[in-house]
Amino acid sequence: MLTLEKLAAGSPSYGSTWVSTSKLQVTNKFSSTAIEYIQSHCNNDINSGIAYWYFTYNDEEKQSVSNFLRSFISQICGQKPDTPGELYDCFCSHAYGTHQPGLTDLLKMLSQVIHGFDNVFLIVDALDECPKLDSERSMLLDTLFEITQLLQPSVHLLVTSRREGDIQEGLKDVIENANCLPSINVQGGLVQNDIEVFIQERLKHRSFRRWPDEMRVKAAMTLSKQACGM
Repeated sequence: MLTLEKLAAGSPSYGSTWVSTSKLQVTNKFSSTAIEYIQSHCNNDINSGIAYWYFTYNDEEKQSVSNFLRSFISQICGQKPDTPGELYDCFCSHAYGTHQPGLTDLLKMLSQVIHGFDNVFLIVDALDECPKLDSERSMLLDTLFEITQLLQPSVHLLVTSRREGDIQEGLKDVIENANCLPSINVQGGLVQNDIEVFIQERLKHRSFRRWPDEMRVKAAMTLSKQACGM
């Protein structure tokens, strides 16, 4: 079974992981927890780096595959003592920043900034929030496949998404290419207790203080039942 401890320890058996869920809130909570845990590990290890990206349906800037790669490059580069010379060469070859690099160049730069770390953790949250419009989601799945092509033993990839047909199909090649891509289905009994705790905590908020105890109990039971572990 995959644990955050194994992921943060850089176990070679867990180079890539896919977490799927039926509800976005659970996905975001899982990825946030994973990021916090791995960040605490990286803060104590200068030879480890982390980069993460949240695809967001209501923010066009966070729906772009190009922006996602740029962010990864920037985050990882910011954790290195010096800027790799290859990045400056790429900057010069694109008219000193006046021309924008394509996905192929961005993938090469990502590979270059990763070099030198003992462990690098790449986390991509909510693949399903990347739009299908203009084939952006298709480009994302192709890019994830290319990232697994570039994967070095030091790189660990975690992706999260709701289960959608095109994503499941697109990840088949990623799974085969990564050799080992554990899939965790976050729903059902695995999360029902967490959902109940979350509801109970929310109902303690001051905005519900005027609700009679009986009403709060009924609301908690109804919401928990309707969640169905999702």
